[in-house]
Amino acid sequence: IEVGAGDGTLLRALGPELADLPVGVTAVERSPGARAALATIDGVAVRSTMPSAGAPTMLLAHELLDNLPFRRVRATEDGPREVYVGTGPDGLVEVLRPTDLEATDDETVVPTGAASFVVEALGGTAPRALLAIDYGSDLGAAGPAHGYASHRVVEDLLAAPGATDITAGVDFGALAIAARANGLTA
Repeated sequence: IEVGAGDGTLLRALGPELADLPVGVTAVERSPGARAALATIDGVAVRSTMPSAGAPTMLLAHELLDNLPFRRVRATEDGPREVYVGTGPDGLVEVLRPTDLEATDDETVVPTGAASFVVEALGGTAPRALLAIDYGSDLGAAGPAHGYASHRVVEDLLAAPGATDITAGVDFGALAIAARANGLTA
């Protein structure tokens, strides 16, 4: 199962390599347009949601985890503050609020969405494995949240809502902790 399969670029490349194996191939994608593109790939079942655990399953998440929801915590003189978004006279602005989360650097990214995904994807009774390929580190997110537009880095995440792909490096160490806390092997 490729989760977040997009238009199928990776599955099209993997298809010939998987053709001789006795496996079913499924693409999971939320975007209706991407699902339409995936439906043109022979031998690939297309879904909008994850199938339930039924048979031994290998999941592939290629550059998915960095785009799942995360929380941002900034170190300040007054202690750690979580970064929220509010409105100001000129548009969207950052709003800092006290938090019980820790800020280990100037800004810490807490991968809440990725941790939930890992636990959900690997849950169930059948043996399941996840290969996640993404930018990140096992010692934190390896930098602050940032954006991309037109293949260029965008520093101000709030400058063009809806036109910027907001992302953060993946804290694989935090994901391993979340997996182990839920009885999974990392």
